Amino acid sequence: MSVSSIGAQAGRILRTTPAGRAFNTYADSQRQIALTGVPNLTTPGDIRRAIAGKLQGVADVELDYFRFRPTGRAFITLTRHEFLRDNLRELGKLTLCGIPIKSAAVNSKDVDGRQRTRGSKGRAEAIARGAIQGTGPRGQFPNAERNVVMWGLPGRLESNELEAALHGFKLARSAKGQATIVKIPLPEDRFSMYSRFLVTMASVSEARRLVRNFHLTEWVNSGKQLIRAQVLH
Repeated sequence: MSVSSIGAQAGRILRTTPAGRAFNTYADSQRQIALTGVPNLTTPGDIRRAIAGKLQGVADVELDYFRFRPTGRAFITLTRHEFLRDNLRELGKLTLCGIPIKSAAVNSKDVDGRQRTRGSKGRAEAIARGAIQGTGPRGQFPNAERNVVMWGLPGRLESNELEAALHGFKLARSAKGQATIVKIPLPEDRFSMYSRFLVTMASVSEARRLVRNFHLTEWVNSGKQLIRAQVLH
């Protein structure tokens, strides 16, 4: 038996022992890097372009959200924990929009806010009852950049009224033709005169068009209050 085959067999045996499994679990948790100081309008694509050709083994780039608003953090997930040290060294030079970005290794278990997979109706119902709060990587909401968060709208506005105001846009709809527009509830201890909605569009281009047309505009008869709109990445 060759030396290489002996080494491979020993590696397989080690991975099946309790100590080996524990190491594998630890190593798997050491594959994520947190970036802080990320500008609010940054997209995962912007970060990917900034690190292209500089980092090894990048599996995913995710923005962090709090109640569907960007926190200024992003997470880079690596394919292997062995790439962590060199990538952190390289990220010490990273800037976005001319702003120096800080980076640090984090435990994947501490930042993973993913929820179980649901259909569009199930996710909408989960938001409405507060089960999904829009906090964590990608706001806990699979989206492919078709979701738009709108806030600064009148507090008593309902989903059907917002749908009527968006009549010129192509909205994502259920099999029954119902638009995917969800009013995001406030925490029980919070009060606001304004409301926030999550609107799912039929395409990425429609989501961007909605933001271009509504961001920093005034709602009808709302005085000087401006609407904000941002794509959820």
